[in-house]
Amino acid sequence: MSRRGKILILAGFALLIGLFLYRVREALTPFFLALAVAYLGYPLVKALERREVPRVVAILLMYAMFAAAAVLLVYAVLPSLERELQLMMELLPGQMRRLEALFRDVLRGVRRIPLPSGLEALAGLAVQRVEALLHGVAARAAEALVAAFSHLFNLILAPFLAYYILRDLDDLAKTAVSWLPAGARRDVLELASRVHRAVGGFVRGQLIVSLAVGLLIALGLSLLGVRYALILGLLAGLFDIIPYFGPILGAVPAVAFALLRSPLTALWTLLLFVAVQQLEGSLLSPKVVGEQVGLHPLTVIFSVLAGGELLGVAGMLLAVPFAAAVKVTAGFVGEKLMGESG
Repeated sequence: MSRRGKILILAGFALLIGLFLYRVREALTPFFLALAVAYLGYPLVKALERREVPRVVAILLMYAMFAAAAVLLVYAVLPSLERELQLMMELLPGQMRRLEALFRDVLRGVRRIPLPSGLEALAGLAVQRVEALLHGVAARAAEALVAAFSHLFNLILAPFLAYYILRDLDDLAKTAVSWLPAGARRDVLELASRVHRAVGGFVRGQLIVSLAVGLLIALGLSLLGVRYALILGLLAGLFDIIPYFGPILGAVPAVAFALLRSPLTALWTLLLFVAVQQLEGSLLSPKVVGEQVGLHPLTVIFSVLAGGELLGVAGMLLAVPFAAAVKVTAGFVGEKLMGESG
């Protein structure tokens, strides 16, 4: 069989595996989380191993470091977070109804504005869409909160699975390579190295940037007197991982809750998000993340939309690293096919 045929067979096999994983994606959630933990922690484990620390001890030391950092964070943040969560659970339904009534008043005002016939029809359609979204928004918010807590088991299980992945990763990799045809091993290892370089730096850098954004937003909202500043800051940091759409998703709830305080506070909150995004775009991202993935903005936007359609928020978070891996893989396969034909 020609080299091109082997590459096409491997690509088809990878596609079948991808389709199977998509079909069972909900059951694999803790495994995906464990892989993410293992991927992020592997460099630290290898660094400890280079200092002649045994693999198991290195993994346990890594967990101890993370646990110590988590304890310090919880000690500093938990009292405020607990108070905010309790307050949110008590007041959220009423505040969501207030927001709904406020937006309905705005929509009624929009209807009174005289518009040309074409624009009036378009505005009427937009108003209907917004009203449909507002209907039952408080109930949906409560359901989303319950669903978030229902995934707590996955978060607890992931570190235990990650331990076994990290412990046996080298053996697993050797076994996987041994299953490959001898002629394809070098190519597969080279491809894996390229994907790691493209994705690894981006993921770790983006996590640092998102953490900084979340802290800045939480601090700014607290200074502005917005309720749930810590929770809203955490959400802003999480959503910031999503390119282009993430800052908007993080800003919407913050501006909405600021509006309950006053329109001026909502305006200052919006300006806070704009300022933090300018800081991120001009300083944080270029310095920390750089251009590791090298994807066109249109490719990034399409990937995020497609990931959201397939896997929801998790898909939006994974979209850019996955698209970068696909780009590297496609380029590598193209190089090999062109080299063979040449």
